[in-house]
Order: sequence, then structure tokens, then C-alpha cells
Amino acid sequence: MARPHIVIAGGRGSAGARGAYLAGLLALEGFAVTLWTEGAPLTELRAHGLTLTDHAGMAQSVPHAALVWTAQIACFRAADVVVITAAADQTATIAARIEPALRSRTTVITLQVGVPQQDLLASALPGCDLRGGMMAFDVLALGQGCFYRTAAGPVLMSGGRGDLAQKLSLPGLEVRHSREIEALQWGRFVVDLM
Repeated sequence: MARPHIVIAGGRGSAGARGAYLAGLLALEGFAVTLWTEGAPLTELRAHGLTLTDHAGMAQSVPHAALVWTAQIACFRAADVVVITAAADQTATIAARIEPALRSRTTVITLQVGVPQQDLLASALPGCDLRGGMMAFDVLALGQGCFYRTAAGPVLMSGGRGDLAQKLSLPGLEVRHSREIEALQWGRFVVDLM
């Protein structure tokens, strides 16, 4: 896999903010990216476009032509990599909806906040290359298509075939493999409860 086609399954609220932010960063670096979302988040993006800002003063608008946003499940048929940022309580529903469209051995990365979702996804998406992961920063939705990254930090994910972390790393987004991903996910979950 050279430059993978990435489909990000976002969601609403903070889950949607993380998905939109990642989609925008990847699109600005020339990746083929589709952001799959529904309802109010999709309406907002269509009306205002996508603007990324961060704690270090970065501010960039993502051209409409740089990525696709859609509510169509068919977009998953072209995915080499699927990134799920949707809320953990939506995992089973999303997996059931996208499973028929996924090709065998599609890489699926869960960057959801909450109890680790790998076991549920492994059962629901047989034949996929499943990777647990987490974002070591938060993203806030500021409205009108603007998303703000609150802190520095990498995206962490478990290993697997190929050096996917290196392929996905780019200026402003470090992606690293970790052998301790489930412990890190639980740690993030506990911190978020405080």
C-alpha cells in the first residue's frame, strides 16, 4: 500500500470533531480522504467547509475539493484504511452498517475514547486488519466548520502488517506504534472520568 485511501467514520460532538480534524489534516497533505458522517455535522460542513486551528497558532482552511464528506455507506468500498472516531456507544451500530461494504483485509483503526473497542470490532468485522488506537490530544468543535486541537501529542496505534504509522505521519500529526495500546486506552478512559 503506497498512499492509502482513508475513510474516517466520525460522529457527533467530540467524536465528530476528532474525525473532522484528522480528515482535514490528511487531506491537506494530499491523501485521498472521505469523511463519513450524518445529520448536523454533515450539514455544517456542507454550509461552512472545514477550518483547522490549534494550540500553536495554526489556522488552515481545507479546500472543498481536497476531501469528500458523505453519509453514503458505499464510500467504504474504496477504503484501504478506515478510522473510527465515533463515540464508543455507537460502535456496534457502525460496524454492522459498514461491514457489508468493506473489502477483505481492510485496515480498521479505532481512535474512540472510552472502553477499548477492539474485541467488539474484531467480532463484528471479521477479515479486517484491526488496530486499537488513541489520540493523545482533544479536538473541540467551535462551530461553523472550525475545529480546534487543544494540545500537542501523537496518535498511537497497535502494530500490524506494514508500517502504517509511518505512512500516516505528516507535519502536525505524528503517528506511532505502541505495544501497550489497550493499557493506554484504559488510562485515557479513567482520566476522562475524573
